[in-house]
Amino acid sequence: MIAVADWLVSRVQVLVGAAVLLSPSLSAQDGTVAGGSVLDAATRRPISGAVIAVLEAQPPRLTSTSAAGAFTIRVPGDSARLVAAAIGYAPETLAVANPHVPVTFRLPQAALALDPVTVAAERTFSSSAAAARLIGELDMRLRPRESSQELLRLAPGLLIAQHAGGGKAEQIFLRGFDADHGTDVAISVDDVPVNMVSHAHGQGYADLHWLIPEVVDYVTVHKGPYEAQDGDLATAGAVALHTQDRLSQAEVSTRGGSFNTGHTLALLPLGGDAAHAGGYLALAGHYTNGPFDNPQHYRRFNLFGKWGAPVGSSAEFIVTGSGYDARWTASGQIPERAVAERLITRFGSIDSSEGGNTQRYAATVGLRSAGTGPASWEAQAYAIRSGLQLYSDFTFFLKDSVTGDGIEQDDQRSVVGLAATRTKVSTVFGLPGLLAAGAGTRADFINLGLFHQRGRVRLQTRVSDHITQQNGYTWVRQDVQLSARVRLQFGVRADLFRFGVDDHLVGQPADFPHVSGVRWHALVSPKGNVAVQVSEQTTVFGNVGYGFHSNDARDVVVASPDSIVIPRALGAELGMRHYWTGGTLAAALWGTDLQSELVYDGDEGTTEPSGRTRRYGLDLEARIRLTRWLWADADVNLAHGRFRDEPQKVNRIPLAPEVTSTGGLTARDLGPMSGGLRYRHIGSRAADQADSITARGYSVVELFATWQLSRVQLFAAVDNLFNAVWNEAQFATTSRLQGELAPVTELNFTPGAPRTIQVGLDYRF
Repeated sequence: MIAVADWLVSRVQVLVGAAVLLSPSLSAQDGTVAGGSVLDAATRRPISGAVIAVLEAQPPRLTSTSAAGAFTIRVPGDSARLVAAAIGYAPETLAVANPHVPVTFRLPQAALALDPVTVAAERTFSSSAAAARLIGELDMRLRPRESSQELLRLAPGLLIAQHAGGGKAEQIFLRGFDADHGTDVAISVDDVPVNMVSHAHGQGYADLHWLIPEVVDYVTVHKGPYEAQDGDLATAGAVALHTQDRLSQAEVSTRGGSFNTGHTLALLPLGGDAAHAGGYLALAGHYTNGPFDNPQHYRRFNLFGKWGAPVGSSAEFIVTGSGYDARWTASGQIPERAVAERLITRFGSIDSSEGGNTQRYAATVGLRSAGTGPASWEAQAYAIRSGLQLYSDFTFFLKDSVTGDGIEQDDQRSVVGLAATRTKVSTVFGLPGLLAAGAGTRADFINLGLFHQRGRVRLQTRVSDHITQQNGYTWVRQDVQLSARVRLQFGVRADLFRFGVDDHLVGQPADFPHVSGVRWHALVSPKGNVAVQVSEQTTVFGNVGYGFHSNDARDVVVASPDSIVIPRALGAELGMRHYWTGGTLAAALWGTDLQSELVYDGDEGTTEPSGRTRRYGLDLEARIRLTRWLWADADVNLAHGRFRDEPQKVNRIPLAPEVTSTGGLTARDLGPMSGGLRYRHIGSRAADQADSITARGYSVVELFATWQLSRVQLFAAVDNLFNAVWNEAQFATTSRLQGELAPVTELNFTPGAPRTIQVGLDYRF
């Protein structure tokens, strides 16, 4: 097999070395600090992520606004001209005669385009071809966001699948990883981790259904383990969602459609702006039966609130709170033979008691600098209380031919954490740069159970554990502007873990070991990135870094002293991104090696060993404005993954995606109308190591449209426009149906929904 990861590491080292040798020295930035805010001219709402640039400054001096629309920037002398730009707005230029007097930009909305100022900022701030906030903001405007979990699809190349009734976290696919429910993709909201470690259903379980999508402001995506601030579980990548600080209008929304689906939403602004206290409340309710013969009765309730207030002239106080409750039934994963033999339909079920209930309540309190310039900082504390009771039946009557193999996974936990970051202007050997550092800690207090059940009535306790897991970390990242065209970034992260397990069943007869104990583990992860601007429109990136994902605490405690309990990932990447006002193109060749690991299987309560793996692939992105009102976008992702130490005939990584693609056409800026046609595709892939069972690929097309009538917006969408027959989730599973004499190993699947129609209206006031 080609050692792509080794080749990429060597090429990145050459690129970094050449950049250092060829770059002339530059003096550090000097001058006076100016500040102000950027607002939407029509709504007066603060614009987060707007770019501020000092005109005619060399090297370029740029910054971006905070979530409250505030900024600070260093200007030469006592006067300067500043320009502010944001995607979806026309830029504005203002003269600063007195840097001590705040300036206010009021940007009018305009046709969607990539302004040269925002492009310049993206070149300045981006560390890789796959880490572009500008692209995330563009995609937020081009792609519909129908649910919180759908927001993950804003990450180029990321696909999701649901296989337990809609209330459980989705299965995630990214860069050749079947990341289960988040094992190799770190997800956060407002810098608070979403992934749950040592979870009853699987390591890194990341349920986003508690988040109301309408409050999300922007999404940042990091592919690969190259960012110092990304820690546990960020091997394939990290997705960070950020919520709005203020709402400019109240809104009431209602939608309904196929399968008795209904959704209601209310957004209530509570006043305030960048200089005054304020915030908002958001409430949502959702119900659907789904397309299944056994109705889902999926009920979900969401509450989210945010409040901010200035503290003096240089800081902001932020507090958030959220609540979530959901209940549902599920049809589970059904065997192909049950459909072929007409025991059930494609939308039938073997065990009608599958499903679950879940809750999540959280609060955060934070303090941050009002601006985002050379002295920005932030500190935050958070607390989460969550619970999940999940009822599943994967093997039916394989183990127990009388009462069946149904299981209940119970996870009840409290999570508390602290995090702080600091960014400031720095110099390295006389070269200008930006130094960022952070530190934090997280503690999970978990009560876990695995039970044999029938009809949601417990029959036997298989696992009963109390787990305490802590992670303390610190990281530092240094950006250095080697020349006007070359930027170097290097960082390092240190993590310390404590795993504690109190097994309540120690000493009792069991099919697998019950062990209590405590184990500590520490690791250091270096990372390096280089960006070379080869022309005014094109930047080449090189990236290399170590990442990791922790394993379940029960696996760590029971493992032998010489076992690798936290597998490391080494990633490397060469990429290119090309911008112009009418769009952007990007390509990245990447590779990731993952160490030998032991993975705890929450479905069975056992540990499954696996060997070293190697993945490499190619990511392609395109966003092109075909006309003033029509945009085309596409992501194509190719991946090749294999176990490194297994014979060729049994070295496939089960369910690892090899071809994924998303894209579409979006019409907007057409007066009151907007709409689009989108597709998502995943290719067929091996469902087991021997490739004897194939998980079938699919392509699904979606059509959506909106019509603005004064304060009312009408909405319509058709998912699976061509009514494709497809499997949303699928696994190679050994099972036995009632009355069968012998078990059968074949594809078990959850069917994808047929053509689905939704209509609705939003009223803003």
